[in-house]
Amino acid sequence: MNNDDKMFAMLEKIYVELQATNIELSDFKKETNAQFDQVNNRIDQMDNRINQIDNKIDNEVITRLDRLDSNQESIKRFILNSDDTFKKSEEAYDVIQKFREVFAE
Repeated sequence: MNNDDKMFAMLEKIYVELQATNIELSDFKKETNAQFDQVNNRIDQMDNRINQIDNKIDNEVITRLDRLDSNQESIKRFILNSDDTFKKSEEAYDVIQKFREVFAE
């Protein structure tokens, strides 16, 4: 084998190695893209779950907070009405006491 043949054989070997490397790189890109797609899908799923939880919070928790606020208002009205009723009972008691005093004389 002369030098030209040796050079040609080496170049051919380098070319074959380069082709194999290109194939491996192409396969690596495909695998990497597939993994990125899986990660993106998982992120989308997580985003959907977070949105569902957020909607559930909006629907359930806000409704319960509104109900709690309404109940607090009812309790406040009850307390105010009880105070008014107590005052009226005191007034009625005072009137009855005055009648007793009048009849006792």
